[in-house]
Amino acid sequence: MIFKKLYKRAIPVVFFILFFLGSNGHCQHPDTADYLVISLLTTSEGEELYSTFGHSTFRIRNSVKRSDIVYNYGTFDFSTPNFYTKFVKGDLLYFLSKMPFKYLIESTKDENRSITENILLLSREEKLDLFNKLETNYLPGNREYKYDFLLDNCSTRLLDLIDTVVGGKYKPQQVDFHKSYKQVLKPYWKYNPWSGLGIEIILGHEIDSEISAVQSTFLPENLKTYLAGYRNKVNGTPILAKDEILLERTPLKKPLKPFIPILVITIVFAFSVILKRKSALFPVLNRSFDYTIFLIYSLLGIFLMSLALVSDYKIVQWNLNLLWANPVYSVFLLPVLRNKVILRYIALTVLALTTIILIYYSYKAEIIILILLLASRIINVRSRYSSIPD
Repeated sequence: MIFKKLYKRAIPVVFFILFFLGSNGHCQHPDTADYLVISLLTTSEGEELYSTFGHSTFRIRNSVKRSDIVYNYGTFDFSTPNFYTKFVKGDLLYFLSKMPFKYLIESTKDENRSITENILLLSREEKLDLFNKLETNYLPGNREYKYDFLLDNCSTRLLDLIDTVVGGKYKPQQVDFHKSYKQVLKPYWKYNPWSGLGIEIILGHEIDSEISAVQSTFLPENLKTYLAGYRNKVNGTPILAKDEILLERTPLKKPLKPFIPILVITIVFAFSVILKRKSALFPVLNRSFDYTIFLIYSLLGIFLMSLALVSDYKIVQWNLNLLWANPVYSVFLLPVLRNKVILRYIALTVLALTTIILIYYSYKAEIIILILLLASRIINVRSRYSSIPD
């Protein structure tokens, strides 16, 4: 009888406890924005080519779930069939990936790169919206996208998501931003000067186009700076908290000066001039040097022309560097060279195009010297066959 009374009294208490726990359990659902901290992570540049320009990711911490996850739009698969062909053509698909924050710290530390964190000062609804959008984008059918280094990359994707979530609530700081693609890229070339020269040649004259501050956010550091200027239109509050350095790096080693492009190219040009003057003493070396230079310029021209014809990157489709790095120089490797009339016209045409390029690239010493090197070899070949009658 006593147990029966206790049972009847206990039933309502049990139901009340279950109801209370159930209600709180719903409020503490791991996806609830009250327990989310979302931040922008900016990883510094590294010594490897792929890490030259740094990286941007989102970090989302959930205190209920005790999770700490990084969302990364800069992921690609090396095992993709025809990987390099797709990369050059602009067909390579990048995708959104997720990884525990501790793994990012470990890998970044191994690469001697720093990480700076800025918490996003979003409202409860905005945090939840951003989290849900990332989870939606992470679905197998949504996570892939066509990568474009300047227009659609790991950094620009984060800005697009933030702008979508805040819905015009913030306005960027008005700044006079009069810079070109080259001007914003150049500071990153100090550790990889040869890759910098290669990028200038591949991207061509379009790299000198003036861009806006928002267009410069394809670089992670520029994204952080741009978002730091975001202010709430109503109360003027920022969208980013102050920098918090999570990981510091040791200073990177600058390349040895003897091996920077300007010095190497200048030495090769000087050797070309001296060799022309001493060609009678070293005829075989002189001829071999000509063939080597023309072969290199021809192959570079074939590469640039292939990019212009097949690549989806619009910036490489009208490359004025094809005026001096051109497959036409392969004609100097053929027996047709013995026709002095052809030689004369080819030499005059190339030198005229060289003049145009010199004017256009009047500030780029490496390319000027590369053009002068080509011109010196064309003059050398013409003088070598000047005794052959027309």
